[in-house]
Amino acid sequence: MGARGIVLFGYLGGGNLGDDLMLDGLLEVLKSTSRPITILARDPQAVSLPAGLTAKIYPASARAALKAALAGADFVRVGGTSFHDEYATRSMTGRYVKLAGLYLLPRVRGGASFAFGVGAGRMERASTRALASIAMKACRAVYARDPASTRALKGLVPTANILDGVDLAFLRPHLVAGQDEDLLGLSILDLAPYGKTAVEQDAFWEATARAALDATPNVRRVRLFVFKDNEAESDRPVCERLARTLAARGLETEIIDQTPGRDTFLNALAECGYFLATRYHAGILAAASRTRLAVVSYNEKLDRLAQDFAIETESVISPWRDPPETIRFSRPQPSADFERRKSGMATAIRDLLTGYAP
Repeated sequence: MGARGIVLFGYLGGGNLGDDLMLDGLLEVLKSTSRPITILARDPQAVSLPAGLTAKIYPASARAALKAALAGADFVRVGGTSFHDEYATRSMTGRYVKLAGLYLLPRVRGGASFAFGVGAGRMERASTRALASIAMKACRAVYARDPASTRALKGLVPTANILDGVDLAFLRPHLVAGQDEDLLGLSILDLAPYGKTAVEQDAFWEATARAALDATPNVRRVRLFVFKDNEAESDRPVCERLARTLAARGLETEIIDQTPGRDTFLNALAECGYFLATRYHAGILAAASRTRLAVVSYNEKLDRLAQDFAIETESVISPWRDPPETIRFSRPQPSADFERRKSGMATAIRDLLTGYAP
């Protein structure tokens, strides 16, 4: 009898760099497995495999998932905040039902379900809580990306095997390039879904960028990084507006996206001597590379990142208050608790997935 297969699913190859970085982290750990791997992706061409690992990559579909389940595969959710009310308000309940079904599907032929590096959002709606409970109960093991998510999921399903972990992107190899003292990196996003008008948010980003530049007098160049650019959400328009403002001040300004290739994008980020991060995975990349960092905390994920890497209070900016007059960039330093959670989750992935479970 051959080794049981592993199916990886999530928002993969869908124009969101953060989700693809999480896949990178999981695949890095799975390089030591001899088990066959199948990846279900929105765009198979957008998925990159690390050297030394082979996998079958198919378009995400019910047919592909059912075929793998009937072959007895284990299913693994690759990071992400699967269930939360923010998306439920956008008529996502039907997709939630399908997602919960993916967690249950392996049972048809004796497979198991796992979730690694997942987060927990606000779950006050009965439908969100019910479907999340079904998914978590179906898992042999769940590793949440931070203690707050662990507490939320354990509170929802006390009997489930839910443990502390980290975001999967932390498990990938990180670049430590020669950082340029005259180069500031910015990751910003559209705050309209959170109640900010275009005028309000442009004023916030312009004032925040000005404070960041005042704190970095040697900076002469600015790079704005587009982390998310798909049909549902794009960082590009707000980046373009801020780029025009900064260029008018005489700064050398460029927008970096993934068009030239993901490695080019990541190298461009690693070269920044300073980084102001709003996208969560921009903060992860900067923190892992020990780039001097400030974060715009538009949700709890950024607060947790700041705690895990000892980012000073003066380096954490809130878009729900007046723009800061001054910003202090902190050199990230991982906490002992973060290192424990990271090591524990990596070990668990190897123990649970790299051997053969009959």
